Amino acid sequence: MCSVVLAEELAPKLNPLSHQEIGVWVGKVHPEKTIEKSIIRRGLISSQTALRADCARYLATHGDRSDIPYLIDALSDESMHEGASYAHAGMSTTRYWANIALICICKIDAGYRWDDPIEKRKKQIDSWKNHWANVKIRLKQ
Repeated sequence: MCSVVLAEELAPKLNPLSHQEIGVWVGKVHPEKTIEKSIIRRGLISSQTALRADCARYLATHGDRSDIPYLIDALSDESMHEGASYAHAGMSTTRYWANIALICICKIDAGYRWDDPIEKRKKQIDSWKNHWANVKIRLKQ
């Protein structure tokens, strides 16, 4: 997904969508649709930049606690692409939308900013990881 590893991965290993599956889903992941979670999670780690961002954006509406580790992992996505309808190109990135999804699901903001320097983002990812560790403990009780 990215050449720079900002944090150790939390989510269980998945196979990314195949080239053929990517062709089926690019441009078709929208919040008003109901899409199988396995497709969305595999799309988060696919080779297609726009699809990764769309999957993260989808989870802002349809995500739940089980998606938290996948979204925390997506915060390390270093890809960027231009988006004509965005105030900043980074707002169309996977990491931007993964953070928005985390905020929507968890109802907290860990201070992560998509455009912060890498070292600062690493610390912010650690904050999300700490939050997830606390959530997991409460879920087991």
